[in-house]
Amino acid sequence: SHLGSRRTISSYPEIAHLTVPRVGCRPIMAVGDAGIARAKEELDGTMGVMRDNMKLLAEREAKLHSLDDKSAALQGTADKFSKRARMVNWKTKLSAAGLAIGAGLVLAWCICWALHVHVHRRNPWSFIAGSLVLALAIWCVWRQFLARRLFGAEEDDDSEGSGSSSSSESA
Repeated sequence: SHLGSRRTISSYPEIAHLTVPRVGCRPIMAVGDAGIARAKEELDGTMGVMRDNMKLLAEREAKLHSLDDKSAALQGTADKFSKRARMVNWKTKLSAAGLAIGAGLVLAWCICWALHVHVHRRNPWSFIAGSLVLALAIWCVWRQFLARRLFGAEEDDDSEGSGSSSSSESA
């Protein structure tokens, strides 16, 4: 039977007309090789398109990373701008209110002076000394408040990467 014997190509008449290359030789174009050549050309074209797409993807990824970095930098700048804008707003309100507060304190001091010296008939020097001590204490508390509220917030803005937000809010 067929299983035990070896047969050569010439023993199969239905495929004897096909050319079979020898090992290590380049195949000779046979009848079905035109389709293979066309498929190989399409495959080469597809591979070229794929390589181009991969290059475009790499360029797109680089551009996206660049945009992401620029976006992060812009967000940081916008946050600093927002903090400083709130600080300027607060300073403007404080300076406008400071004049009114100062005028109110001078008026209150004049009323207390009049009550202490003219109504109660007490020594004016004790009132002046007490007023100076009180004014100095108020001035020290005010300077401490300004140093913490205004200048402390600006130092927080200038320090990079602290991650803590300023405790200043608009009044």
